[in-house]
Amino acid sequence: MLFACACSSGEGGADFAVPADLAPPQSVLILGLWQEPGSGYILRFTPDGKQELAASIGELDSNPILGGTWSIDGRRLTFTSESGLCSSPSQFQIGSYVITVTPPALAFTVDLDACPQRKTIDGETWTRPSTDGGV
Repeated sequence: MLFACACSSGEGGADFAVPADLAPPQSVLILGLWQEPGSGYILRFTPDGKQELAASIGELDSNPILGGTWSIDGRRLTFTSESGLCSSPSQFQIGSYVITVTPPALAFTVDLDACPQRKTIDGETWTRPSTDGGV
């Protein structure tokens, strides 16, 4: 099994495949900050399994819109909302997405999600904000 990576060493660079056993797991690749296209919304994934969503980077710690946990199995990312958006009613708390991660992009395809607000990420590709440094 190969992990495809669209990597380039500049103009005219070639794409190449990295063997799956050498590629970082999806759980490592999603850590850090991601920004929704066309907005200031920021999603943070921490190594201890926490996730927060805020309207801006400055509000992540002081005024998150959503707080909870995340887990990943292969390419299936599961969100569990514990506070804020999608935390109530209980059937909105868990949503799962099939993700595609490359160093600069995180694409979401809904698997199962009853929360209409979170489900707006279906089909979106989020990118690293410039202040995150891609970590």
